[in-house]
Amino acid sequence: MAGTGRTVEETFNLALGEALRRTAARWRETPAFVRVEETASLASGAAKRPDILVLDDISPPVAVECSFDGADADRDAVARLGESTTAGGLRISTAVAVFVPERYRRMDFAAIQAALSGGGPIGYALHQRLPPGHGPEGAEGRRRWPGDGFLDGTVRDLAALLPAAALPKEEIEELSEEIALLVKGAASGLRLALPAALREEIAELMHQRTPLGSFHTAMILWLNALLIQTRLVAQGVPDIPPVPFMARASPAPSQQAEAWRAILDRNWRSVFEPAVGVLERAGSLNSGATSQVLRQLIGAVERIEVSRLGPHIDVGAELFPKLSEDRKEAAAFYTQPAAAELLAGLAIRRGDLAEEEWRDGALFRRRRLADLACGTGTLLRAGYRRVAAFHEQAGGGRDSARELHRGAMESGLVGTDISPIAAHLTAASLAAIGHGEPYGDTQIGWIDVGGANDAVGSLEYLEKSSLADLFAEVAGRSAGNGDGNGSVHVPDASLDWALMNPPYSRTRGGQSAFDVAGLSEAERKACQRRWGRLARGEPVNNKAGMAASFLALARKKVRPGGRIGFVLPLTAAFAESWAVTRRMVEREFEDIVAVAVAGGRALGRDALSADTGMEEMLLAATRRAGGNGGAPAPVRCVMLREPLARPGEAGEVARAIDRALDGIGGPGAARPVRAGRSEIGTAVAFDAGGEGGPWGPLGVTHADLALAADALARGRLEFEHFSAPLGVPMAAIGEVFEVGPTHDRIGHPVGGDGRGAFEFHPVAGPLDAIGSDRALWRADAAAQRRLVVPPTHKGSAPVHVGSDAARAAMRARRGTLFHARNMRWTSQALLAATTETPVMGGRAWTALVHPDARVLRAFALWANATPGMAVHWTRGQRTHSGRSTAQIDALKRTPCPRLDRLDDAALDRAAADFEALAARDLRPACQAHADEARIAIDEAVLRMLGLPEGAGAALSRLRLLWCAEPSVHGANRAALRLLREAGMGAASGE
Repeated sequence: MAGTGRTVEETFNLALGEALRRTAARWRETPAFVRVEETASLASGAAKRPDILVLDDISPPVAVECSFDGADADRDAVARLGESTTAGGLRISTAVAVFVPERYRRMDFAAIQAALSGGGPIGYALHQRLPPGHGPEGAEGRRRWPGDGFLDGTVRDLAALLPAAALPKEEIEELSEEIALLVKGAASGLRLALPAALREEIAELMHQRTPLGSFHTAMILWLNALLIQTRLVAQGVPDIPPVPFMARASPAPSQQAEAWRAILDRNWRSVFEPAVGVLERAGSLNSGATSQVLRQLIGAVERIEVSRLGPHIDVGAELFPKLSEDRKEAAAFYTQPAAAELLAGLAIRRGDLAEEEWRDGALFRRRRLADLACGTGTLLRAGYRRVAAFHEQAGGGRDSARELHRGAMESGLVGTDISPIAAHLTAASLAAIGHGEPYGDTQIGWIDVGGANDAVGSLEYLEKSSLADLFAEVAGRSAGNGDGNGSVHVPDASLDWALMNPPYSRTRGGQSAFDVAGLSEAERKACQRRWGRLARGEPVNNKAGMAASFLALARKKVRPGGRIGFVLPLTAAFAESWAVTRRMVEREFEDIVAVAVAGGRALGRDALSADTGMEEMLLAATRRAGGNGGAPAPVRCVMLREPLARPGEAGEVARAIDRALDGIGGPGAARPVRAGRSEIGTAVAFDAGGEGGPWGPLGVTHADLALAADALARGRLEFEHFSAPLGVPMAAIGEVFEVGPTHDRIGHPVGGDGRGAFEFHPVAGPLDAIGSDRALWRADAAAQRRLVVPPTHKGSAPVHVGSDAARAAMRARRGTLFHARNMRWTSQALLAATTETPVMGGRAWTALVHPDARVLRAFALWANATPGMAVHWTRGQRTHSGRSTAQIDALKRTPCPRLDRLDDAALDRAAADFEALAARDLRPACQAHADEARIAIDEAVLRMLGLPEGAGAALSRLRLLWCAEPSVHGANRAALRLLREAGMGAASGE
């Protein structure tokens, strides 16, 4: 069946090559870009020619090795790493092993090609050569993804992976660091070369408000313009002067400015207009220094082009975060490219449009994709690439792709930002991924913050449909008033897709939501007041920060049936301040998917956003056509075991998530997320209830544990084959107990900020702990290891602060039972503590008051048993690994058994068990599975709640599984050692 002179595998290779060519317009137009079974393709003269070598004009080369034997395919792919191509001498850093299904053995060329083009299955795995320093003892390294087995996909999926993964992330990062250092050096040189009196003039030309220093901004503008100029020449745009790479002399600023003016006079104003203005002025101030800087930047562009990264590396995504100076203060964190690709893959789906519309080059004349906090445009680029891929896969050609891009630039892509340099980079980078076609005015704008109207950036869209583009004002064009050029128009219900990573900033603890360069303190406060007025009536608690307001904004601007995709702080899933927004999502959206990464792993270089230092999540959902009239939608939570840091692979993970969700069923169901034979995560569907409660399963790596914790919160112990009710109904803590006041009302430590009725001093010892006005103020992991603890502080009347009435009110709310508000599972032993005599609470402990002392003791047992800790863990904020926090309102809503409904015999038995256990020392909570005292508390709680035989064995397994959760053990060394001894090292993510 293979054909005369061909082996079966050669026939498959030829058919796969032809099928690959049909997936992309550039490969269809130039079939030689996909070389199949060609000898002399490699400079090494290897005896075995590559099965397929993808070597086009815009990407690094990728070798594809195919076999009906998976081990052979892997071996051949690894052998290609490090080899160089005959054409251009380009080194192969990525190879793909294709595992050919047996079904293709029985087909001829035409049948195989037809099957592959029609979506026939193949298996494939990625092999990459890593640069020195990433392998053993600093040597070169290699990686295979997935770790085990092969990805299940089609030729379309393979075609999408090849260019996206062509260069390993490590090589891109090294090049980006190199370019960033060069930019910093060039900026420093130019700054020192210019007179101090004229530096402010350059800053003024930068439009001031930017998270970059003005000279860094100038370098970014020029580097970006040189890159785009190079791309336009490569795309065959006529009459574009080439960048003088080979010239020995540095280009004169006037000469380079003339070249850029020749381009912007034709089009591409958003790229070259700001660059020209700054270049001409800098050149007039010091021509020699400016010329030298241009030569340095041209060298950087040449370095990028030689690596074949010109169309792929993005100045905004790769360099801007490395150069920004105040992004942490403004909470302006830029989305990592891999996170953007994953979010676009989840939010923009093939089923959103019919095939005919995907194929239509005029698609973006009718459809709109927006990011109203666009930063440097990473999410817009990812979204556009996703749409463009669907366009090609549906049959779009090069001409229709040009039409698609022009429509996207002129109307279909909407982006706004308060940083002029960020908005500029967004427009420029979107222009660069086209095909050299000109375009008119865009809907990418720099919008106002502060000023005479106390503007709050894109949040002005909460009451407006158009905002003035300040670039238009600077350029002298009409800013418009909503019916002409110069405005960015976003009417309500006008967007088909909204992808955003909004600012997380909030006004709390000395932080301002408008810590933006150039704003005075008075302007910031005025903006905060304006924000409060705009958010009034929206499903937003401003204590959640600006991100919640942007989610409410998306609700207004996305049409029914449209899709949203957000990067959010993980607090959005748990914090009480987000409850009203979660309720809105559950009631006004459907197909809700939330994605997070195992505790503490997606931080630093592996974060979803650059430099946040906090854990984050992704949210994708569909705007309901019927508003909030229907039943609340279930929430499907996905927990990935490892951070996602590589473009290309992110698209595959999105497909893996979709496959898991397609078969997950209704609430209470779970499925693994798999890449090949590797389980990379877990998907769990649960009924959130529609009232904005915490999304407990998000952040849980083990599906069975997630479902068991949710069942406990609903009043059942369900694990493995055991299922039984807890014996009494569940209620909120606030329904069973009077919950004490916040520490702000009780008082403040000596030397503190003066709030509250008392000033507190630490007690000096056991004798000092006896007396009036004592408080359990702070957590002491070393001292608080028993169910009964001494107070930590004593209060006195502060000078000129508070009143006798306020102090009397706090004394009246003393108690002997206290709940920890900021539980560190890795060090603290007690989630609930008791005291011998009534005392006040404090910053770490909140009083729970009930008239029956037996109920207090019963709750102390419940809260410190595995079921109680698991409920708090699943309902509290898990935004820091090894910790769960809960504000007062969240604590009131936390479920607990109606212990006040236990009969007298059960309460008497619980009180007796408490007394018997009160003197026993407890280990930190994360070591519960190895703690005999904790196990005894678990047994007492099972007796107290009347659970039947078998509950102990189920709880024992559940206890071990809970301790193995990364968000519980927090990589604590002692906890990991105990888990290894219990045979749970791998399960703990160690």
